[in-house]
Amino acid sequence: MIDEQFLKVDQSAKPADEIQPIQPQPAQTNDGKSVEEKPAVSIPVSDLPEEEKLKRKLEAILAMEGEEGRLKRERAEKEKMESDMVSKLDSEKAEINKKLSEISKKKEEYELKWVDITDKKGSIKQILDPIIESETNLEKNEQSKNQEEHATEDVRQRQALEKERQEISQQREKTEKDKWLIEDKILELDETSEKNKKEYQLLIDEEYSLLDKVKEIDKKIESIKK
Repeated sequence: MIDEQFLKVDQSAKPADEIQPIQPQPAQTNDGKSVEEKPAVSIPVSDLPEEEKLKRKLEAILAMEGEEGRLKRERAEKEKMESDMVSKLDSEKAEINKKLSEISKKKEEYELKWVDITDKKGSIKQILDPIIESETNLEKNEQSKNQEEHATEDVRQRQALEKERQEISQQREKTEKDKWLIEDKILELDETSEKNKKEYQLLIDEEYSLLDKVKEIDKKIESIKK
């Protein structure tokens, strides 16, 4: 059975056209007090962050410059970009040329050292040649006296020959030591010359590598200017 109380109509209810719309309530704080809404504040462009300021400035340029102005601006920007690129490449090239100049000076130093070492070796060899010749003659004389010493049967003559041979042997040994000293100097010069040669060749390798870089830079500059 349906509850009769449920079927009763509330006589106090108003028709739909008389119902007032719900009015929005003002915002309230935690303590229930209403808060007055403030209108949005426009921030001056000069107070904007730099990135935002540039963005707004670009918007203004695009809005006002027109088609012809845009083309002129883009052309000017392109020319400036190319100029900056060429300037940067020119700076790189200048640095490389500076290094090439330093390499050229170092190479010249090694070339002069080679001339100096070659001249020294020539002078030392002029001293060495007579010593070698003297050593050779002393060796021959020593062998000759040795043969005579063994060939004679006369005791006194053999003793005299032996004494001469010993004196010649001492002279030969002294000459041989002088020869070794001079040969050691030549070996030292040869070692220095070989060391300088290797360093000189490294400079050449570096020089050609830098020259290749200069060629590449020149190609890039030519390509930009086209």
